[in-house]
Amino acid sequence: MANVKASAILARIDFIKRKFGEEGYQEVLQGMLPTHRTHLEGLVLPQAWLPVSVMVDLIKTTESKFGNGGTTLCEEMARYSADANLKTLYRLFFRITSASYVLGKAKALWRLHYDSGSLELEERTATDFSLSIVDFDQPDCAHCNSVFAWAKRSIEMSGGRDVQRSVRECRQKAGAACRCQLTFR
Repeated sequence: MANVKASAILARIDFIKRKFGEEGYQEVLQGMLPTHRTHLEGLVLPQAWLPVSVMVDLIKTTESKFGNGGTTLCEEMARYSADANLKTLYRLFFRITSASYVLGKAKALWRLHYDSGSLELEERTATDFSLSIVDFDQPDCAHCNSVFAWAKRSIEMSGGRDVQRSVRECRQKAGAACRCQLTFR
């Protein structure tokens, strides 16, 4: 079973509370599986490890309660999480480096946040990348969309404009990996 650092989940909870209020968050909690809800009740420390399935359930339940049937809220939560988890020093770092350098560090960041799989990067040109989630224990489109939206936001934070993201391969649809294409100016 794959695990994720609670800081990734806590940023999404903060997003839900800011956008939909405490009542909205409680509605999401009540819609989650009881075993997942239990992980989020009470004190959750940012450095704790939680099952990835808890984050996926949180994302999917939020989408079903407040979304438009797509992945808009998933992507908003990932963008918010990227912003929330980057302190002032890291924001400066993102602004003075290239998207290539930032995405190149994504592999190391993956290991800080997940205990399964890896994140692989293929740089085709300075503004065209392929990002793949490889050998992840529990592939789920909600999780992959979240990771790829985080990568898109990271490119924007490092100066990339008009960032386009498209999913190229999906393990839930018999792909060898979950892969997206990121292009920008």
